[in-house]
Amino acid sequence: MPESSPEAATPHDDAQRVLDRADAVTPPRTLVDVLRATVAAHPDASAIQDGDGALSYRELMARVVQVAASLRDAGVGKGDRVGIRMPSGSRDLYVTVLGVLAAGAAYVPVDADDPDERARLVFGEARVAGVVTGTGEYTPRAADTADAAETADAAALRILPA
Repeated sequence: MPESSPEAATPHDDAQRVLDRADAVTPPRTLVDVLRATVAAHPDASAIQDGDGALSYRELMARVVQVAASLRDAGVGKGDRVGIRMPSGSRDLYVTVLGVLAAGAAYVPVDADDPDERARLVFGEARVAGVVTGTGEYTPRAADTADAAETADAAALRILPA
């Protein structure tokens, strides 16, 4: 049986190399940070496409900023949770998810095809600040309501372009 050479790596050596690279780890980035970098590098490249057409990264970012600003104007802030009830796979869904994240909030998704009872349960358990629906409207949850699927009497705020 051949003897191993002194240069051969041992499992301990491999583990040490990984630990030695710990300082080289890139700082954490959010999904919105990645989007901003992609917009800067490829503004006119196609970002999202669905049956309604395509959006470039520049157009996507403009819509994300609009949604985030509208949500902030409606009182949504860092640490809030926003329910999203939209059809799967639509570009409006992705714009809304990114807009919620850009506003500093977390999104709580329930598919538009799911039963209303599921939406009430999920949004209630998550204590969402409000819900964005497939119509592109954000409706704040009534502050004194135990049922998060029930919303304030105020008119819904349109956050997506018609």
